[in-house]
This record gives sequence, C-alpha cells and structure tokens, in this order.
Amino acid sequence: MEIKPAAAAATALLLSACSNTANEPPELVLSHQQLHDPLLTIRGANRVCQSQSEQCQQWTVLMLDCEQGTADSCQEAEELRKQASGVASDSEPQAYAF
Repeated sequence: MEIKPAAAAATALLLSACSNTANEPPELVLSHQQLHDPLLTIRGANRVCQSQSEQCQQWTVLMLDCEQGTADSCQEAEELRKQASGVASDSEPQAYAF
C-alpha cells in the first residue's frame, strides 16, 4: 500500500493537532457579566463598577480574584479603581463610576 505525500502530511497534521489538545486543557473564557455577577453578590452594588468599559472589565477580573483569594491582586485592583474613577477613597459615592 502506497501512502501519498499529501495524505501523509494531512495525517501528521491531524495527529499533531490532536496531541496538543490532549495535553492542554481548553481555555475557559467567561463574559464580563459572568464575572461581574458573583462579585456583585460578594461586594454589593455600591462597591462594584457597573459599566462595560475596559477598565471596569479589568477591575472586575482583578477584584474577583482578590475576593476569592485566588490571586494577590487586591492592591492592583485598588490602584486601577483609583486611576479609573479619579477618587482616592473607595467609600466615596463616585469611587466605582468607571
């Protein structure tokens, strides 16, 4: 039985693709809303940003990691909040308006 070069190359590519996915788990991508909802439950509506801005999305990821204790991102989240809102204290009314 003769294997044609094109068929052999396609088989090698298919095997290579299959072996890579077997070793690496698929990347789970959650929407901003899916990340925002648990943070809203943890912190309350007056202590989370409510927009769809890039800064709010970044802050949501950082603060959720902080609140869940899965990353040391609390300070980074607070710095981002200060920069985005322009408000130094997180207890001010406009502290999460970004």
